[in-house]
Amino acid sequence: MSADDNEAIVENAGVKYRIMNKQDFHTFRDIIEDMQGWTQKFENDTTKVWTKPPDPASGSKLNMIKLCVEYPNVLPKTLYNALHDADYRKSWDDNMIKGYNICRLNSNNDIGYYSAKFPFPMSNRDFCNMRAWIELGPRGGYIIRNHSVPHPSCPEQKGFVRGRSIISGYYIQPSKRHSGTTMWWLTQMDPGGALPSWAINTATTSAAPGIMANLGRRGEKYLEWLAMNKPEWKDTEERPWNTPEDPWTDEEDEPGEHRWRSTDVKKAQPSTAQKEEVVEEPKASNMSLSLSGVLPSAHDSKEQSELRAEIQRLQRKLILMASQEMKGTSLAPMRYSPEEPECVAQTRKLVQEVFDFVDRSFLVERRAPSMREYCARVYSVLGTII
Repeated sequence: MSADDNEAIVENAGVKYRIMNKQDFHTFRDIIEDMQGWTQKFENDTTKVWTKPPDPASGSKLNMIKLCVEYPNVLPKTLYNALHDADYRKSWDDNMIKGYNICRLNSNNDIGYYSAKFPFPMSNRDFCNMRAWIELGPRGGYIIRNHSVPHPSCPEQKGFVRGRSIISGYYIQPSKRHSGTTMWWLTQMDPGGALPSWAINTATTSAAPGIMANLGRRGEKYLEWLAMNKPEWKDTEERPWNTPEDPWTDEEDEPGEHRWRSTDVKKAQPSTAQKEEVVEEPKASNMSLSLSGVLPSAHDSKEQSELRAEIQRLQRKLILMASQEMKGTSLAPMRYSPEEPECVAQTRKLVQEVFDFVDRSFLVERRAPSMREYCARVYSVLGTII
């Protein structure tokens, strides 16, 4: 390394990196607190999710996704340490294949490698990210943020598709609602490959509440895990990632009240995928249902085979229901007809992709949906593109 902690540029392995500083954490906080242009997509007692279209100047078609979640049984510092501890991540991140630190650029910036499982038949993904963190004191909490960078020790790996973190991170604060933690999660991530942007946007938005709920459950068990696996840390507050506290100054001001009920938030209509109790029985539509996303594979595990069989059963039931609703009128044929207008063929292809995507989304979650839930997700995804 050729620079000290006070310099803005650090060189490692022949590559120069701009060190993230206090202004970068300001920018991250501003994105978290500014609700202008965000659309609410999900809400329950502890969690809210918003999305925002990308800046046209960025050239990206991927939405920013912001989530606020309450963890009444986890202290901010405990959650902060749990997120930093790469060994513990293996216990709560079911998709993680491998993760390790490549280099430390200064006291609160490093570069690391992370790889994750993607559902069959998609290739697994990996990332090379630069991460920065700050401890803002008892009132301010903690911020961890990252974005992707190149590094000679982190070339693209065979069998993986290289993903890119545009901006991602956590803002961890003492809750004003209880004695635990309020955490904000912000992400704009491109998994690479040929996945359409609408599918990535929908999948990330749908999966976010479940991922954060799992993190909260595992965060509650971190101290217990620490006592069993790293007893030498039990009686000390020191951690390898600890840095001196650097609170917001008076000019920077303390963050304001969380805007759970902000009037300038554009609130979307309740999504059928999230408000399951208001879902109506599905009505027929002139669309074909593709089973290609759930056909058995020689590489399936027993669990995957069972899930695929259940999803296939639901699709067949949906086809039957649609046929009955249409009173004998057949659904659109599966095969393309030469007399069919091009726009109809394109619509048919798009709808088949929707069903393939919904199939895979439940495979990612490793569970078989109910008929109502399956239909709700189909209509939810269609609603994002129609």
